[in-house]
Amino acid sequence: MADIVPMEFVTKMIDAGEAKVLTSTRDTLIRAFMAAARPRNS
Repeated sequence: MADIVPMEFVTKMIDAGEAKVLTSTRDTLIRAFMAAARPRNS
């Protein structure tokens, strides 16, 4: 596993959080539906 600088890690985590916050409601609902739409075992 590659070592990363803690400050770089924090910056990447903040960027990922920002991207999730800016995701539209429509996209969020579609992702939630697709995550729950897995086949059930008979």
